[in-house]
This record gives sequence, structure tokens and C-alpha cells, in this order.
Amino acid sequence: MHVLITGAAGGLGRALAVECARRGYRLFLTDRNAQALCHIQDGLCRQFGVQVTAVPCDLTDSASVDAMLDQIDRAQMQFDMLLNVAGLDYQSVEKPPGVRGPQPPEALIGFGDMRVKSAKSLA
Repeated sequence: MHVLITGAAGGLGRALAVECARRGYRLFLTDRNAQALCHIQDGLCRQFGVQVTAVPCDLTDSASVDAMLDQIDRAQMQFDMLLNVAGLDYQSVEKPPGVRGPQPPEALIGFGDMRVKSAKSLA
């Protein structure tokens, strides 16, 4: 089983990566946090002995997504499963200086559009 996981460096994405590695799946992990992605890649390889490819990618940046997809194409990778869990914490969305508390829902509209477009590109 070959699995692509977005948002793999933390939270739910990290937990899913650990579970997939425990099951012996080959993993292609992506996250915009390159340092955290490298740490999970090393840990999964060491702990479970599975093949893990980790590619930093900001799914909100089309050039970054295109570069990741080019790498997948060049390696002729095919995936059995896509776990598209990259996301933003509603409370932690970047806010203008001096603004406290959660963002209004309209601040997240562009992110929702990005998730749909990215999932379509990866499918």
C-alpha cells in the first residue's frame, strides 16, 4: 500500500502517518513545515523500517504544489490512498496586528478552495 498524506508533520496527519507506518505502508508525506517533516520521516524510518518520502509543500502555493506533483511524476509514483488532512487551525490563522480571538469564517474561504483544488490535483 502506498499512501500520500498531506499535513503530515503534526496533529492528525502525524498520527495517521504513524499508524500507516505501523501497518508497513510506504509513505509519501508532505507538509509546509520542512523541519518537522524531516523529523517525522526520520522517526518513522527508524521505528518502523518503512519507506518514507518527505517533500515540503505549501498547498496554498500553486508553484509549490506543481513542484511536488512534478516530483511524483518523475518518480512514477502511484498511490493507493490519499489522506488530505492539511489544514489550518481556525484559532491560529494569521491575523492582522492587534486582532485577537478567532478569525471570522470568511477569512477561511480561500483555504477551503485550496483544499478542494489540491485534492483534485492529487487524485
